[in-house]
Amino acid sequence: MILSTAFSEGNKDVPRNLLESRPMEQQSKPSWLDKSAKALALPGFLLALFSVGWQVYTYRESREESPMVRASLTQELSGDHLPLNRDRHGKLTIEVTNLSNRTMQIKSITLSGWKRVWVLHSPNEKNPTFPLETGDTLSREMEWDYAKYPVFELDESQPVDFLVGVETTRAVHQQHVSINAITITSTIPR
Repeated sequence: MILSTAFSEGNKDVPRNLLESRPMEQQSKPSWLDKSAKALALPGFLLALFSVGWQVYTYRESREESPMVRASLTQELSGDHLPLNRDRHGKLTIEVTNLSNRTMQIKSITLSGWKRVWVLHSPNEKNPTFPLETGDTLSREMEWDYAKYPVFELDESQPVDFLVGVETTRAVHQQHVSINAITITSTIPR
């Protein structure tokens, strides 16, 4: 009540608003606080947008599947001084390792090379998918005909690597895989 009576009585000592208390030249000039707030508003907004975008990117990346595929060959030599690729007995091993943070549900694994496709793992009616936990490895081995598909004597016209397809419930991952290890075994005669 006291404040309202001071305004209503026309007290000349109390200004009607705060802008009237400053001279005219000070009213149009913004303070350094106003200038700094305006200068930091746009960079702050852009930084907030970048931060939200980065969080969305890292969240999506952490939810992605990440299979790692390796291949190795094994050939057994029997007899004395049998040259490589002449013996038709050998094994090709494909290993799929889950590097993601969640379990992968594998539907199928295929191997492509020499204009041919081999199915290494396919679903059956009892188990349509194979759960592969984080850090676990699924290994599939198949007989390999070294005489028909010689991997040691590839020339420049043929691809040096295989294409391995890993189909999961979320995506189909294809990786070119080179032979990482070649194991040659032989029986020592007595």
